[in-house]
Amino acid sequence: IRSKILSAFGVMGWLTAAVAGTGVLALLVVRQSASRALHAGAKLNQIGLQIQLNNLAARRFEKDFLLNIETEGVEQARRNYAAQVPPAVVRIEQLAAYGGRIATAPAARQQFRDIDTLARAYAAAFAGMVAAKEHRGFVDTGAEGAFRTAVHQIENQLKALDKIEIAMLTLRRSEKDYLLRG
Repeated sequence: IRSKILSAFGVMGWLTAAVAGTGVLALLVVRQSASRALHAGAKLNQIGLQIQLNNLAARRFEKDFLLNIETEGVEQARRNYAAQVPPAVVRIEQLAAYGGRIATAPAARQQFRDIDTLARAYAAAFAGMVAAKEHRGFVDTGAEGAFRTAVHQIENQLKALDKIEIAMLTLRRSEKDYLLRG
């Protein structure tokens, strides 16, 4: 009986050791998996912050472009500010693509695809706005410059006729009111 009891305790000891070893191995696997998930989450958070930073930079250059058109002129403002927006948007697209590749959750991957789509739409809208501002021009450039040149030519031809000159000056005042108020 004694040998049976000792062998039973021996078997129980081996089984306990096997269960404990399996438990420790499972804990190590869970720990490693949690560590990978935490690292991926931190990387996604860093990507999100970099996307925000580039978005803020693009918006700052957009606002600087709009604010400085009148003081620097359209061409100078385009070179100094508008030209800085596309690289920031390209960086946002690159970061969104990278985030979509390393994200494990389908919802996170979709968010990065949405960011990429919105960044492309923003770039296209901004380019259209810059083109419209260039077409409109300012003072001596674009459509506004052409309009001013034509009006000056008409004014020179009408100097001799007082009533027509008064009507022309009234028209110019209305033009300036329109341009100042948008």
